[in-house]
Amino acid sequence: MIRILTGDSPAKQREETVKHFSPKANAKSPEELATLLENQIDILICTDVLSEGQNLQDAGVLVNYDLHWNPVRMIQRAGR
Repeated sequence: MIRILTGDSPAKQREETVKHFSPKANAKSPEELATLLENQIDILICTDVLSEGQNLQDAGVLVNYDLHWNPVRMIQRAGR
């Protein structure tokens, strides 16, 4: 299963998505773990909305693609 999260995603949706992406680290009971593992998310694509404070340690691979420049700043500079 593949899911996408952005800054527009509601907080509750982000919380549930993280639980399904990293169930072993985020389940609070064996019953919840079993439920989360049934619908585990294999690939999670997101913006920097999950950049801090999230427990993603179940991930096998983490790819961080970050622009070394901010597009908004480039637009602002071009307008000056």
